[in-house]
Amino acid sequence: MPHEKRYVSSEAHLYLGRQYRLKIHSVTLESVKLTGGYLHVATAHGHDPLQMKLLLNDWYRHHARDIFHTYLLRWFEAAPSLQMPSPAIMRCMPRR
Repeated sequence: MPHEKRYVSSEAHLYLGRQYRLKIHSVTLESVKLTGGYLHVATAHGHDPLQMKLLLNDWYRHHARDIFHTYLLRWFEAAPSLQMPSPAIMRCMPRR
């Protein structure tokens, strides 16, 4: 059973089946970036675990939406003979 995340530097987090370590940075502009095998979390709230969780969840949600949209587009382009209307979720996503 996985242990509960503490959202501290060096803690491992999964993304697309790979483990990445957190690196927490104290800054004024909040962001999350995946570079060099690390999830860099920049926050103005110090090392508040709840804020880390919120920032990471937003980042995961944003990337999941992009990936899901890409796969949906590929599927619809590969199966035009089905003549199915695109699902509502595709109509509300921005075109790339």
